Amino acid sequence: MSPPDLATPEGRAAYRREINRVAAGPRLAGVVLALAGVGVGASRYFVDPWPPSLRYLALALCLAGIGLLLYGLYARMRHHFRRMAEKD
Repeated sequence: MSPPDLATPEGRAAYRREINRVAAGPRLAGVVLALAGVGVGASRYFVDPWPPSLRYLALALCLAGIGLLLYGLYARMRHHFRRMAEKD
């Protein structure tokens, strides 16, 4: 596989689509988990009595989501650097 053709608008658009598909699943799952953690944490203000153990669940969900987002970012960056380093 050759490096992407970034000289033309079509080549840049194709590479943008390609790079957006890299690790899309983990990145989406990370966003969903982080938002679920925020939702569980925000339920404190709407549920009475709020079990304190939910604090740890909210924290775990947020940390797992952030971890998945960071993994997705790392995988995308690694793909980009490897793709740019390829020779014709």
